Amino acid sequence: MVNLRVIILSGAIGGGSLLFGALAPAHAETSITGQAHVIDGDTFDIGEERIRLADIDAPELGQSCQGPKELRRCGKLAAELLAQRIEGREVVCIVHDIDDFERSVASCSLNDVDLSVLMVREGYALTFVKFSRRFVVDEADARQRRAGLWRAEIEPPWVYRGKRWEVAAQQAPAGCPIKGNISQDGERIYHVP
Repeated sequence: MVNLRVIILSGAIGGGSLLFGALAPAHAETSITGQAHVIDGDTFDIGEERIRLADIDAPELGQSCQGPKELRRCGKLAAELLAQRIEGREVVCIVHDIDDFERSVASCSLNDVDLSVLMVREGYALTFVKFSRRFVVDEADARQRRAGLWRAEIEPPWVYRGKRWEVAAQQAPAGCPIKGNISQDGERIYHVP
């Protein structure tokens, strides 16, 4: 069961109506509570809502790392760790933003344990410094302890994603890596690297 609530933080919302479950501009945050289904090391679903953990970036599901054989499939390992901790359990998330992929970017916890902090301290996610420096100290500590994936060489996930686009663009006709299909119903379906 998904529980969506809008919490008004201050003042009235002027001039417009607030849709149930929608984010109000800078006046409200949305709380999402429910059982988690893990997608990858920093993304999971609660019901129909796709949640992206705030301030961190875990290796992509298909990403590999250099190092000991047991750590080479680092993206899969990050997803497995998150699943071990939260799969099917009641997670509470406070949504701060909606990203370009229409995922709710949120601070989430399980039994008062912040999941972003957990993933960084366990060594299965990096601080997403493009958006936040909140966990830089935790990441440095995890690196020093060689926790989790830090026993291998981790390419930052944002670098890995950028390279995938570059390779796809080079191989694509006219340098456009986005491909499209039209279904029998006329629905346009786009595929990206």
